[in-house]
Amino acid sequence: MLRLFALLLLAVVHSVAAQDVPVGSCEVGVSIAVLETSALSVPVRTSGSLFWDYGSEAPRDRYVVPRESDRSPVYAGSLWISGFVEDSLRVAATTYSSWAFWPGPLPDADDPPDDCSAYDRIWTVSRADLERYYETGQAAVDLEDWPVHLGAPVIDGDGDPGNYDLEGGDQPDLLGDVAAWWIMNDAGNEREFYGSTPIGVEVRAHAFAFEDSPSAGIPEEAVRYTPFLRYEIVNRRSVSVDSLRVSLWTDVDLGTHDDDYLGTDTLRHMVYVYNGDDLDEGRSGYGAAPPAWGVQVLGGVVGLPNGRDDDLDGTTDEPGEEVRLASTHYTTNEGPFGDPYLAEHFVNVQRGRGRFGARLGALGAGYPCEGGQFCGSNGAGGGPPTVYIYPSDPAAGEFWSEVNNDGQGGSNRPGERRMVLTTGPGRLDPGQSAVVTFAFPFARGADHLTSVTELRTLAGGLQATFGGGTFPSRPVARPEPPAPPAFALSRVRPNPTSRSSRAVLELPQGAAVEAVVYDALGRRVAVALSGTRPRGRVEISVPDGLAPGVYMLRVEVERARMGAVPFTVVR
Repeated sequence: MLRLFALLLLAVVHSVAAQDVPVGSCEVGVSIAVLETSALSVPVRTSGSLFWDYGSEAPRDRYVVPRESDRSPVYAGSLWISGFVEDSLRVAATTYSSWAFWPGPLPDADDPPDDCSAYDRIWTVSRADLERYYETGQAAVDLEDWPVHLGAPVIDGDGDPGNYDLEGGDQPDLLGDVAAWWIMNDAGNEREFYGSTPIGVEVRAHAFAFEDSPSAGIPEEAVRYTPFLRYEIVNRRSVSVDSLRVSLWTDVDLGTHDDDYLGTDTLRHMVYVYNGDDLDEGRSGYGAAPPAWGVQVLGGVVGLPNGRDDDLDGTTDEPGEEVRLASTHYTTNEGPFGDPYLAEHFVNVQRGRGRFGARLGALGAGYPCEGGQFCGSNGAGGGPPTVYIYPSDPAAGEFWSEVNNDGQGGSNRPGERRMVLTTGPGRLDPGQSAVVTFAFPFARGADHLTSVTELRTLAGGLQATFGGGTFPSRPVARPEPPAPPAFALSRVRPNPTSRSSRAVLELPQGAAVEAVVYDALGRRVAVALSGTRPRGRVEISVPDGLAPGVYMLRVEVERARMGAVPFTVVR
């Protein structure tokens, strides 16, 4: 009853606060697109939800990797953003429902849209679409409509950065071989719960994947199983957003949902899931030697000076230094580390704490629990404070990991896991953008722990190649048109001639032709042919009645000289 009263009070306070912050009256987006390659299938939505097939009857509308396995490492995911606007905490985050984002741009946070339906769309384009267009001249709808006017990235091929002209050489900047792009905002309507008014941000989302390795430094089979997701977050308020944090929350179900472990690789800015033993059983399981799957920050929020080397490049507080991995955490069904439902809960988890603010301690399951098992409690962590869940290598049996949770080889009970990783905090001034790039590596080794080793190696390669979120543009080359066949002009036959003779011109296409006879002094003496002729064989007759002597037959096609052949007239 007390909790119900508190929630009702919070709703009243939220209602009063919402009157001071304008919101639109948009409907939640319902569009879904599936980023598909031969190796994986990744659904994304304009509501901000990721990876799962809620409300869909299509079985393919879920994250699947490898695609031929029809197995999934994750059930659901979503974007979390938080910050302070004029000392007021603002959060745009969700887990399974009550979405925090609406389709479309946000030109002005003080004047949010009333109707977002025109933008409830995800544009998907592939290199194959471009190649097909160059071959046939027919453009797929999303290729033709690529929303450059909304901020979708483009490769300028016609020298005019202010337009999008496919015929002139412009093309979408896919980054990978297939891409999906959509745009959202957090002010389209009121939140259904958790007591926060809008931050006032526009979010441009770009998901992409590769069919083949774009770099010699990454094995082809590995990168084919790794999709990428880039968010460009634009502050549309007239004031700054302070303490900006960006997170990706995932409900990881690595095959079978109730036998998983989690870990953090701080050097590679990654949180990951692996199986609790060497057999992932059940109808949805990966079977023997199950894989590992991770979420990695390749490019993070630019942080404020803090005296730390946040991006691990050997330099402290350099201009533009990113805070790639500020914290990793998990949520459960209950207890202090249960799923958040209020604004303060989300920010606490982003800070590496339980939803009620309990710190994470490097011992057992991260907080007191009988037998060191993975379960809930109202206490604080019993080990040294940390903001990273299980940062040690489980393949090496190191403490603190789920396979060595006490330094003596004790282990947690495998089970249901949800994981969160966060970048930030930073500052976003009016009109500024923060670009955050995530990778989702997948690896499978000889057993469940070797899979972790393989995953960490792959993540290291991704970081070395794409660290900072740098992906070079890979334009699809427009094929050069085939060179037209040369115009062929035969000799005059017979030669010498005493009466009629002729030459033959082969035209590769219809054209205007003029054939003129000149004497030995270069004087124009006769026109043998003048006019437009169709493609193919054209006969040029030498005029009768020419005086004995040496002559030249010159042929021009479309006013360009194509050739000249000599001949002699005798009597």
